[in-house]
Amino acid sequence: MIAAQGPKGRAMAHEIGDGLIALGAPAGGFSTCLVGVNGTVLDEGETVESPRVREAAGPLVAVAYHSACARDRESVKRRPNGEAWLASVEALPERVRHLSVHRGHAKEISNGHDKLADLSIAKRVSFTGTADELRDRLDGLESGGATGVILGTSGAGMEREMRAFAKVAGT
Repeated sequence: MIAAQGPKGRAMAHEIGDGLIALGAPAGGFSTCLVGVNGTVLDEGETVESPRVREAAGPLVAVAYHSACARDRESVKRRPNGEAWLASVEALPERVRHLSVHRGHAKEISNGHDKLADLSIAKRVSFTGTADELRDRLDGLESGGATGVILGTSGAGMEREMRAFAKVAGT
């Protein structure tokens, strides 16, 4: 299996790999295409602002801010509360900003900035939603060429996450 996102990597995956590992969206033309997804299944009555969801999805939502910052600092400002998030990063000496942003990356909210990430975008920037919403998203991945998924979590309540996702996936 070869993990590749760009055209060159995917060409190599076709040439020498036994399949593709993709992030976010599948690619056609592979007999095996696993898509990496990161998120949490909302329990009945939960919202993205619920404390358990904040703990589980907060670090994953923060990654969207990290990625935007790495690609184009100004684009962070287009995210909800992005100006405050970026200001907290830019208040640090430049030599430590990158390390500060990535402390706890995808695992926990421990760097001071990520508590400013707005969870209202959790369903859009992570694989977070109700069981029905996630089943629909899984169907969409399958119709796009995915043959399976690789679930990533923030590490919070990992056993709960695995069981809830397995139930959604029907396994």
